[in-house]
Amino acid sequence: MTSPDEIATIRVQTRLEYRLEREPAAHGASTPEYCGICDPLTGFTSIMTTSLRNNLQDVTNFYRDVAGDHLPAIAFVRPFESQAGHPANSTQKAYEDFVMDLVSRVQSNPSL
Repeated sequence: MTSPDEIATIRVQTRLEYRLEREPAAHGASTPEYCGICDPLTGFTSIMTTSLRNNLQDVTNFYRDVAGDHLPAIAFVRPFESQAGHPANSTQKAYEDFVMDLVSRVQSNPSL
């Protein structure tokens, strides 16, 4: 049986992961647009302590890749927190709008 750590490592090695990576602001303060516990791959030392960490990408890189006609076979996209649909700081409509925008960007590029 493959462990969760092995699965996470395989996913990142093959560059299948896009995510919002917001570095903490000065003095360790987080930005309101990033949720560390909502970002599952940051919990794996096999990723965060190796060069595999570089395969975790900002969602804006996904947008750039869509416009540039090159995407990985699979992309997991984590929205900004204000668009994640969590009741504490977002709405279901904001999440639906995020997903619709994502789908629209991909569908509007016929070469993908």
